[in-house]
Amino acid sequence: MTSLRQAAVAALLVAGCASIAGCTPPAGPGATKPPAIAAKPLPDLTPAELRKRLAAPKPPLLLDVREAGEREEARISPSKHIPLGDLPARLKELDKKAEIVVYCHSGRRSANAVQILRDAGFSKVRNLAGGMSAWRSGL
Repeated sequence: MTSLRQAAVAALLVAGCASIAGCTPPAGPGATKPPAIAAKPLPDLTPAELRKRLAAPKPPLLLDVREAGEREEARISPSKHIPLGDLPARLKELDKKAEIVVYCHSGRRSANAVQILRDAGFSKVRNLAGGMSAWRSGL
């Protein structure tokens, strides 16, 4: 993926377009519907809830969707790093059956990442409410 394309995809994702192939549902003859997910989306996880989950015998996979420079400043360890703009092309790196908690700086990009993952068939995906800002402040 070229850097210009990555930037465009990332900008669309940050703007809330989880379906990059057009921000509106397709219409007309032959149009396909987005994949239906039977399960109700899981609620966001608070930093306190995440701390408890990380101490459990089977902790969730943490997915950091921030850019590399943001990750250098602070991170929750251990976590996997896939910038939001790269996520659609790197879905195969993640286990669809795993419990995944996604985070970014404030929770907005990670909410978009959660939608991308759910659209791709991941069902146990949650967003860290407030992102790293909330995590670092101990909320």
